[in-house]
This record gives sequence, C-alpha cells and structure tokens, in this order.
Amino acid sequence: MFAKAKDCPFKGSDNDYTSKEIRDLFASELREFRELTSDVRVFSKKLVPLFDGPAAAMKPQYDGKNALYGCSGMSRWYIWIDKPRRLEVGFNDSGGEDLVEISHAVLQDSGGRTVYSHKSSGYEEIETISSMDVEIKQPGLYVLECNGPAQTIRPLFPDDLKYVYEQSVEHSFHAQYFTPGYFYVPKGTGNVLLDYKTFLTIKAPSWAKPGSYDETKQGLLSIPVGEDDGKIWELRHVTASHFQFLNIPPYVATSRENLLVPTEVVEKDRQ
Repeated sequence: MFAKAKDCPFKGSDNDYTSKEIRDLFASELREFRELTSDVRVFSKKLVPLFDGPAAAMKPQYDGKNALYGCSGMSRWYIWIDKPRRLEVGFNDSGGEDLVEISHAVLQDSGGRTVYSHKSSGYEEIETISSMDVEIKQPGLYVLECNGPAQTIRPLFPDDLKYVYEQSVEHSFHAQYFTPGYFYVPKGTGNVLLDYKTFLTIKAPSWAKPGSYDETKQGLLSIPVGEDDGKIWELRHVTASHFQFLNIPPYVATSRENLLVPTEVVEKDRQ
C-alpha cells in the first residue's frame, strides 16, 4: 500500500528529500489510501445460513506435512444450531489427530448470555481443557471464542453443524489454510477489499486460475469483482498471519453449504 523501495530510492546526505518531495509523497499515498478505504463496510453479527438444507462435513485433506487449517491467538466462531441438542467440541492441533489443551473457551448465545465458560487465571498453573460439552436448549446462533495457550489449534465441530470464523478489523487471528475456505461476496460489490500481512491464494468463480498475493505486496488489497458478485469465493491457501475483510462479510466457512452471512445481506440479495 505505502511506497515500496523502488518508488522511494534511498537518498543519502548528499541527496536528501526536500520538504516539498515529502509533502507530495505523503499527499499521493493519502489520496490512494482514502480511495481504497472509502468502501469499507461494517456488517451485523446477526448471522443466518446462506443456504437451506443440511450442513456438509469438511473433507479431510491433511497430507502428513501441512496443516489442514488452524489458528493461533483468540479465535471467534459462529455456530448455527437449528434444534435443541448436545454440543460437543474438541480442540485439535492444526493437522494431526490428537486433542490439545487450551486455556480459554467461552460460548454465548445471540443475546450475549454465556452458556459455557472456561477461563484460566494466572500464568504459573494454567488450567486447560481439550474439549467442551454443553446442552443447548434454545436453537439459534452461538458464538465460541477460544485460545491456546500457545498452540495452533482448530475446533472440531460436529459434522451436522454450520459454522464460520471471523476475520474482521474488529476481530482477526493468525490463520492458516491448506484446504479451501469459502466466503460470500454480496451483490453490487465492485471490489473485494482486504488488509493482509500474509500469503493469500484466492479464487473467484469465473477465474480460470486462482490469484496469489504474497508478503512483498502486503497492505491494502483491492480485487475487482466483475461478474462474480453475489457468489461464493474460495481461499485456497493462507499462511499463518493476519488478514481482514474490509467491505464484505468477514466470515469464512470450511464448506460452501455451511456459510453463515449477516441477515441484512441475505434479505437484500434474495430480493
């Protein structure tokens, strides 16, 4: 986003920037920043399924070397529960089969009421869990926040549940994908705007090949949407770092069928 080395060659003491050059450079970068960020949008957290019908289990693609998907830091997951049930969630390392110990797991309903909570206190003796088990009496949307303490983890949700994770300005975490993740681009979107500090591979439905965006170009990224608005896009590969969606719903699913999107987006795009 900001000027790269080739745009700002080093100037030594014999060839310093003048005050005017600095002002002009700053003004140019500021104009570009304002143009890119003028379309930033904030969406509600009132999520509903994009599709009717059952959930789809994520297809295992662990190759013995790379993580299937995982996260480090505090992650936030939105879970759609369509009937009263027992909810069991295990916490797995990012690619293997063993459960791992985590120090924080809090589940709340859409009204912000806590239905399950495990929070460790102190650093010398951290109390950890490797799974959670709770009876859900009221159908609807639930929000799970979970954290390490230090591992890359992934929650193991039942295969018959729809769920997404959040990658927004308000809340994002280090994520890594080596299997597709899916996100929705609403109708009328001109460009997909992201802030990223990672390697990303993204594919829109009409593209013959995915587009790759590496760390050397990190910053604000604007991707023209063209005919691919109102459709589901794919995250093909994400390295372990932060990225945020700035103008589309910042929610990623592990299968198309499981996508949850804000209520206002569903209502508008179905008209």
